[in-house]
Amino acid sequence: MPYGTRGDHLPAFLARVVRSARADRLLEWSGRPGVHLLDHTEHHHHERESLNRFPWTTEAAIDWSAVPDLVLGTTHRDSPAAIAMANQWFTPAPHVILIWQTPLVPTVRVDTGLFLSHLAHLLESTPEFWAYSPTTHTLLESAFSGQVTLARIPPEPQSDSRAAAARA
Repeated sequence: MPYGTRGDHLPAFLARVVRSARADRLLEWSGRPGVHLLDHTEHHHHERESLNRFPWTTEAAIDWSAVPDLVLGTTHRDSPAAIAMANQWFTPAPHVILIWQTPLVPTVRVDTGLFLSHLAHLLESTPEFWAYSPTTHTLLESAFSGQVTLARIPPEPQSDSRAAAARA
């Protein structure tokens, strides 16, 4: 399946089904107010500017131990500290980019206030995702293990180590 074809896996506050303007389909997914579903090119741009700048393990996870000076905080998804970290670092930004564990689910740009108001639900219901702020150059990772990490994004890409880890 190609990129972004599983809009039905997005949380309900992010997307809705609308009548398509395209002749080849009747319905399609659209962002709710304050949400924009990114196309494949936009997805890759934001992935390059965020996730691909970190070193990755062979298990296809960000290797936080390789960049300890960039980590701003770590907690568990059930801890109030997860919401507090996001509020502190994302509030100055107009929007946040949400990237999901699988590229089948479209990456979205969401207004920061909307994201923060639904973050507790996302942490509870979504096993793995990343929230990236292009404005504050920070990344929040909610890992499958329950660990939530907030970090500054490195200034230079790490030679597409995420793609290399996925191929290993």
